[in-house]
Amino acid sequence: MLQVYIADDSVVVRGKLKEALEENGAMQVIGESGDAVQAIAEIRSLDPQAVIIDIRMPGGGGLPVLLDIKTRTPARIAIILTSFPYQEYRDAYLAAGADYFFDKIKDTSQMIETLAGLASKKGGAHAG
Repeated sequence: MLQVYIADDSVVVRGKLKEALEENGAMQVIGESGDAVQAIAEIRSLDPQAVIIDIRMPGGGGLPVLLDIKTRTPARIAIILTSFPYQEYRDAYLAAGADYFFDKIKDTSQMIETLAGLASKKGGAHAG
């Protein structure tokens, strides 16, 4: 089972993502936060195998979350899911170590499929 953490400031988005991910059966959401500072602390504590990160959220946004993840556990899967899919953000986040960058409006299903594929290929044993 692939353990996933969701860092997004929208309670509605977090709820829908959690439902969609866990419906698959190969993934479990082990934590969530709408604040970057809280997300960093919880990710360090919970040690998920994958993290879904929004770019814009209180506490500093998604970049500090991504940088903390990739500094501490470079193999952890870091997925950016944003409503701001501009090329400059894509380039910056991928350069900072994001494994994937998805548009929240049109790519959410693809992001879920990508995670499901990783869960089945890796048997949930990626990162950590």
